[in-house]
Amino acid sequence: MRYDHVIWDWNGTLLDDVVLAAGIVHQMLLRRGLGTLEVERHRQLFTHPVRDYYEAAGFNLERDAFEVLTTEFHEEYLRRWRECTLREHATEAIVALSSRGTSQSVLSAAEQRMLEDGTSHFGLTATMRTIAGLDDFHAVSKVERGRALLATLEVDPARVLLVGDTGHDHEVAAAIGVDVALIEDGHATSERLRATGAPVFASLVALLEWVA
Repeated sequence: MRYDHVIWDWNGTLLDDVVLAAGIVHQMLLRRGLGTLEVERHRQLFTHPVRDYYEAAGFNLERDAFEVLTTEFHEEYLRRWRECTLREHATEAIVALSSRGTSQSVLSAAEQRMLEDGTSHFGLTATMRTIAGLDDFHAVSKVERGRALLATLEVDPARVLLVGDTGHDHEVAAAIGVDVALIEDGHATSERLRATGAPVFASLVALLEWVA
């Protein structure tokens, strides 16, 4: 194994919630007469901080405060996230890494309690060394949380891999000094992922073969 520890992103990487998230934003736009948002357009626009994504999607943040929008989004998301499943082969990848002696964590811009509920719901808590989310729903950045997580691992950063599905995951990995691999069909288009220069994989199975 080339890595001793794998840090997983949650939304879009392990949890297949892209259709749900895009659908909620789509309905928010419709209610305001601001157009539509299909899944592929969501993938073209999604970014951190999420405030910038809302602006790009067409919301008027002078009329609707960001805090109002993010509250509206998360009220619906919290009601419906259990409709989602893990991405194909996510459990198998986690189990395979664990069986090889690779420790794992989850690092997310999701709110901490929501993240803990999600990983517990899918039976992943016991497998993860750390479940690291943010203390609010604003999803600004997870760089500082990533630095704090890395400091607790006692693992050579050169032996740590961050797996994500967006350009922000690439930014986080660069900021904390670890390698990164990106997975297609999450919250960003394949073109945006490849533009980062990071290794990009079509599936978690392909990622697992590369890691080995």
